[in-house]
Amino acid sequence: MQTAEVNVVISLNELLTGCVTLLSIAALILLIVLLLRLFPLISAAKEFIKTLSPAATKLAEKLPAITDNVDLIAGNLVDISDDVAENSEAVCKNAAKISDNLAQVTTVTNETVTKVKDACTAVRFRLQEVSSERSSFAKLRRTVTWLAVLLKVIRKFKR
Repeated sequence: MQTAEVNVVISLNELLTGCVTLLSIAALILLIVLLLRLFPLISAAKEFIKTLSPAATKLAEKLPAITDNVDLIAGNLVDISDDVAENSEAVCKNAAKISDNLAQVTTVTNETVTKVKDACTAVRFRLQEVSSERSSFAKLRRTVTWLAVLLKVIRKFKR
């Protein structure tokens, strides 16, 4: 029995050409598969664009009016900020005057409330004296006088 030896010699150029050809075929098959999968996605995107197209057209028609309104609003904001800048000093001065006036009103109100409280306390003590002693007409007259004074203070407080 004889064995036959077969020597196959493949050049490096042929080997590289074969590998590149196989890789190119695999890449083309992969590309075809990806395109087949992307086709429904592209169709859906195309339909989506068709449905959005009328709304986008309407929006595009309204954009000039919207930009005019934005320009008008921006101009108004500039005018308002200019007015605030011009009048802020006067507002601060008036606020200081108002604060001083409120302090004076508070002081006067506190004094009036204290006087009314003191008058009420005095009237209460007078009424207790009158009721406990069953005093004469003169004590009653003093109590009425105190009440009259209290009413005058209350009238001043109302003003």
